[in-house]
Amino acid sequence: MNCLSTAFLLDNHAVVHEQLHALAVLLCLQPAHHCCLLQAWVQIMANYTKTNDANHLVTIGYEGFWGEYDTDVQYNPGNGWAGITGQNFSRNMAHTEIDFAEIHYWPDEWFANQEDITYDASQFLTAWFTQHAIVANNLGKPLLLEEFGKAVNVSLHLK
Repeated sequence: MNCLSTAFLLDNHAVVHEQLHALAVLLCLQPAHHCCLLQAWVQIMANYTKTNDANHLVTIGYEGFWGEYDTDVQYNPGNGWAGITGQNFSRNMAHTEIDFAEIHYWPDEWFANQEDITYDASQFLTAWFTQHAIVANNLGKPLLLEEFGKAVNVSLHLK
């Protein structure tokens, strides 16, 4: 095993190993670092997990952005930053060891400090979910919204 594989495994080995004997566990591999090596990380970790325990579902816990050269990149939020995070929803979810597709939805965070962008939240949400559902369906995998959130002005609630 090369040093790159070792680094990937060390990052998540304890989590995978600890959960192998649980009765009902949903293993979600969440990449610790977004980089151009994410595709290799997904393959290595999903394969490692399935090799040690084929009885649990495996997915990737991340936003679900498309890569900057993917045909679906126009569904990403923002002004191009999402396409260079190393993610590629279509390619990452296509791995045979990935059992279901998963996405996050954090529009207030994604569009923060981007005054040059105006977006309709309802239209963005509809397009975001629809395109992910189409890709997941084409891959023959269910789609799960794992994380979502809305920014709240805490000071309003503390009075």
